[in-house]
Amino acid sequence: MTESGRLAPGAVFAGYTIERVLGGGGMGTVYVAAHPRLPRRVALKLLHLDLTRDDYVRSRFESEAGHVARLEHPNIVGVYDTGREGNQLWIAMQYIEGSSAGDALRSGGPLAPEQAVRVIGETAKALDYAHGEGVLHRDVKPDNILLEQDRSNRAGRVLLADFGIAKALAETSHLTRTGMLVASLQYAAPEQFDGEALDERTDVYALGCTLFHLLTGRPPYPGTSLPELMRGHLMTPVPQASAVRPGLAPAWDAVFMRSLAKSRQDRFPSCGALAEAATAVVAQRGVAAPLPDIGHAADTLLAPTPTLYAEQTLHAQPAQTAAVAAWPSHQPSAPTDVRSIPAPRPRWPRRLLILGAVIFLMAGLIAGVVGYRMYKSAHPPALPPPPGALPSLRGTDVRVDAAGNLYVRDDTRLLKLPAGSTTPQELPALGIGWNSKFAVDNAGNVYATNPPHVVKLPAGSTTPQDLPFPEFYLMSDLTVDSAGTVYAALDGIWTRLSAGSNTPQHTSFLEADSPGFGAGSPERIAVDSEGNIYFSCSRVKDGETAVMKVEGQVNWGPVGATLPYSFAKKLPFTGLKYPGGVAVDRTGNVYTTDSANARVLKLPAGSNTPEVLPFTELRYPEDVAVDADGNVYVGDLGGWIVKLAAR
Repeated sequence: MTESGRLAPGAVFAGYTIERVLGGGGMGTVYVAAHPRLPRRVALKLLHLDLTRDDYVRSRFESEAGHVARLEHPNIVGVYDTGREGNQLWIAMQYIEGSSAGDALRSGGPLAPEQAVRVIGETAKALDYAHGEGVLHRDVKPDNILLEQDRSNRAGRVLLADFGIAKALAETSHLTRTGMLVASLQYAAPEQFDGEALDERTDVYALGCTLFHLLTGRPPYPGTSLPELMRGHLMTPVPQASAVRPGLAPAWDAVFMRSLAKSRQDRFPSCGALAEAATAVVAQRGVAAPLPDIGHAADTLLAPTPTLYAEQTLHAQPAQTAAVAAWPSHQPSAPTDVRSIPAPRPRWPRRLLILGAVIFLMAGLIAGVVGYRMYKSAHPPALPPPPGALPSLRGTDVRVDAAGNLYVRDDTRLLKLPAGSTTPQELPALGIGWNSKFAVDNAGNVYATNPPHVVKLPAGSTTPQDLPFPEFYLMSDLTVDSAGTVYAALDGIWTRLSAGSNTPQHTSFLEADSPGFGAGSPERIAVDSEGNIYFSCSRVKDGETAVMKVEGQVNWGPVGATLPYSFAKKLPFTGLKYPGGVAVDRTGNVYTTDSANARVLKLPAGSNTPEVLPFTELRYPEDVAVDADGNVYVGDLGGWIVKLAAR
């Protein structure tokens, strides 16, 4: 065992000899390992113990793994074996030398249309086969599509991984997994928010979102919070790929109007039908011609894929650069004038939205349901600025430093508005992405997530520094205290790095009044001047939206060792409809956004009675910050930053 808690090369686990680490994530750690009896290398995944502590979760995992193991298809990563060593669940899978489509996007940007269509076409074969066997994937996304690299560094097979297993854990584990949730919600169909029974058209929608991402370099509905993503999938009109990525043929827009239709009745009937329509767009090359009738002829339209080296990875990091190089990035093609697939009719049923993550998060952990009515039009008008909106800043996440400088994340840019100025400045070289979080300390040093790293940009510098946090790809939130200690929250696990230290520590929190329950997965986090931790969450105990406070001594331990825990108590905010932003001012007043009720609340220090701040005409406030003078800033729906002057 290494200092990080991972198995060292040469170690033997369940008979498999560990060769090296492939990577780690929200579910566990993956190794390349040698089979105990056969001349075969496997991808051996060891699941995090925190995910699988009880018998029901373990049995659900083993059941799902059994369903996947019976799927035998050249485009599906095979499951060879599963088991448990003590309380440690493991699964041995086919080892595919290469990388994922997600790696290709992160390394080289969008794929060329021909390559994107090939990836989608091969994935569609896997999905339609699985659907015929009665198995839904439920988590189709670029990171679950593996791109094989042959020994000549050429593009090989395309394989789909993680059938249902991640979702089985998410629906049953006692921990909330917000990072995993947000990653999946980028591609989630509207019916997955409604608690409806799912069918193959749910995977069609996710495959359409994946194709959009491969072609344009971003998901159709970018966002870093659950409200943003829900609004996108449920209420925002389908985006035009040709507008997001100039040079793409307008015919792509018709493909996405159907594959991303809000109502499943308006979607392609199968993944193969989606692949067929996409293939037709690429094949036309600017010649006016109709798209074919919707059928299942993708197998004949798509070029066959050669069968290559059978025993080859689930995400091989060392091979990533070479493998991605074998998959060309996007080169704009000539516009294509192809007759559009009829646009779906707008359908906006009035239905309850199950907020938080009840579909993806653990069954029974989040039971709170927030009801709000959907827009009746598929094309809602642009939102005018609410009173107090700052005209020069747009974004959602907002922070302020001790000098009163304001910082806002605007999609992939981080902007700074110096105190007293009306001209924002773009901060350089941070690698901010649509899923990034950031924080600012009192000295104006900026910290940001640049997956898989956390970076620091010292005040006045243009060169960011990597901080020694564990690698990750999604994070709930990031903050920093007055001593320069950086805190990061990923699901129910917290990590901190003290100023000047190279040794991160981790912990978790339980309910102070119900120690048998975790305190919930944080949505937003804050730390006051005395080091007390605050976070908004949906409580594990009863699904209630709450703001929690951790007081006094916190038990931290080195990352890789046993996860310690401390206790958090609920603050007396009531009637909250969704976990929103959290901030604490220098006198100990606590602020939070009540997003679905369009309110911002303040809990004065020492009081048990929150007060509603007099913002007017807010639509869906998501984040909040407060400066040293008591001015309050809110990130509202539509990207408006709204200021309420100190009273």
